[in-house]
Amino acid sequence: MTSGPHFDISIPERLNLTTYVLENNITRGRGDKIAVSYRDETYTFRELCRLTNRMGNILKDFDVSFEDRVLLVLQDSPMWLAGWFGIMKIGGVATHAYTYLKEDDYRYFMEYVRPKVVIADETTLEKVRAGARGSRYPKAILVAAETSPKLEKDEYHLGPLV
Repeated sequence: MTSGPHFDISIPERLNLTTYVLENNITRGRGDKIAVSYRDETYTFRELCRLTNRMGNILKDFDVSFEDRVLLVLQDSPMWLAGWFGIMKIGGVATHAYTYLKEDDYRYFMEYVRPKVVIADETTLEKVRAGARGSRYPKAILVAAETSPKLEKDEYHLGPLV
């Protein structure tokens, strides 16, 4: 009887997906290659890594650390990617909710996920805000918006922070 194929895959005991996907591409000389195309813009691995590092540092400024959860409620975009990679890079736990949910769904996510921070965009802010009312979570909502949104207590416009 013969055994199946043998794969020699060495997986390190500690693996940071952000390092693997972004920084390894830069190290291998692909930093100026396109990583993401979004609408009429492109982002190289280097640009996406820079945006990711900014997001990670912003999250650290909001006291997000190892194993803290962050809920992303953003349209698919480079900001979503940078948030996701940034959360993982600092050791946080990236969670995601769709942008078309109702405020009761977001209320459920606040209690179930218990995010320290939520990153939302203009299309979801009102429903996320309503879902967070009365909850201990999140401590802050970061709002990804083209223009300055009207913010409430513990809400911050992400644009100037980035």
